[in-house]
Amino acid sequence: MARSEVAVAGRDELDVIGFVVCSQCGAHIRADRKWCLRCQEPLVAYRQPGLPLPAWLEAIGGGTLILATVLSLAVLVIVITLLQ
Repeated sequence: MARSEVAVAGRDELDVIGFVVCSQCGAHIRADRKWCLRCQEPLVAYRQPGLPLPAWLEAIGGGTLILATVLSLAVLVIVITLLQ
């Protein structure tokens, strides 16, 4: 590919793209890059850590079980309130 064929982001596109911080060296890198320009490590997307659940709860369904229990109790409270 010739140098003139390389796509370069304009200033308005850079505002939308933003920047990320390299998890290895802390460098601020444009978000559309595949690897860090300082340490050459691949840039990975940040994932917010999930709530750690006890092993026994993970074994029987994890967060889905908690949600189902809370929703069931909410429906039960509503039904009891309406019947009185």
